[in-house]
Amino acid sequence: QLFARARDSAPVVIFFDELDALGSSRTSEGESSAPERVVSQLLTELDGITPRQQLTVIGATNRPDRIDDALVRPGRFDRLVGVPLPDYEARKDIIRIHIADRPVESPDIEYLAAETENYSGSDIAALLQEASLLAVEANIEQATERGKSPAETLSSVTLTQNHIELALERVGPSLSSQARERYASFSQE
Repeated sequence: QLFARARDSAPVVIFFDELDALGSSRTSEGESSAPERVVSQLLTELDGITPRQQLTVIGATNRPDRIDDALVRPGRFDRLVGVPLPDYEARKDIIRIHIADRPVESPDIEYLAAETENYSGSDIAALLQEASLLAVEANIEQATERGKSPAETLSSVTLTQNHIELALERVGPSLSSQARERYASFSQE
């Protein structure tokens, strides 16, 4: 139905996130199963796309090793693009984006970018979320000590470099060195 609707609405881009969940490798044992039927139907739909239909299909995955080989043949998902971890400059940009809507007291973006090597964009977002929670907790603690209602002081919560450094101790990169090596070798292939 998705492909039929897309053909009727062209030009269209269909985006499959977590393609490995939909197009996982089929077994060679020949047993018919639901995942194999899904992959077979997806292959049929991809093979039926013509350039005149103005239909583009994109898939994303964190597990390229689990995608059925038939899906990455020419005419299907035939262009593989590896997205590496952000470099220093990209991490600075990601940090700027994530602190733009937070009250931050003179953040050291260069320091934070240097300290977040091997962090993904989502790791950096999680780090700054953790720092924000630490700032809220500290603010509530201070309000309670002063006999104020925590709700009264929440509007004055400010994220400091100290909160960010504490968060760095708690939130590390989500990819292990083995996973980073696996992705690097896949990108080279």
